[in-house]
Amino acid sequence: MDNQITFAHNPNDPVAESILEVYNNLKNNFTTAFDPGFSFNFKEFESFSYNEITSFGPVISVSRPFNSFYLIFVEVNYIISPGRYSSGIHTDFQVWGVLFLKNDYGHILIKPETLLDKIHDLINPSELNFEDDKEFSKKFYVVTNDKSKAESRLSKDFRNQIKNISAKDFIIEIIGNKLIIGNKKTPHSKSAAEFAGFMNAIAAIF
Repeated sequence: MDNQITFAHNPNDPVAESILEVYNNLKNNFTTAFDPGFSFNFKEFESFSYNEITSFGPVISVSRPFNSFYLIFVEVNYIISPGRYSSGIHTDFQVWGVLFLKNDYGHILIKPETLLDKIHDLINPSELNFEDDKEFSKKFYVVTNDKSKAESRLSKDFRNQIKNISAKDFIIEIIGNKLIIGNKKTPHSKSAAEFAGFMNAIAAIF
């Protein structure tokens, strides 16, 4: 293997195997390396506001001519609300993409729209819709703290790249110039490749 990495888990367990599967798939299309020195604060993002990251890394750096983007493996604890039968903490191992954009986008959250989102927006209207892109507005739920900035930054080209993502249940969140993308699911080489492809396209344009 081109790069060496020390796993916190047994090298033969499913976690290590999924990391290597993602890495080996990515290196077929990108210039990749494990980056043990990279750090990132997920806690400032709404997507992690109620979760605790108990393990950070490894990090795969994907190099481009003028910048890089990253795929970060994290272990996340979710607090399960007390219910009739169970409560406590649930732990997931996930992969999230990180890209640094060239401009400030404010705070934007984008995800495929669900029925619950539609109901919530009827009760408490907050969704940003694009009158020039009915297809996008029908498929995706977008909320922001600065609608005018989001409308100008989320151009037609940017929205088209989001439409091209076939992975299900993904979340894109942007704060300032920091973009994250993930789906809160066990790492899979296909979805990781989708996230990498999206970040590669966005990095080239934005």
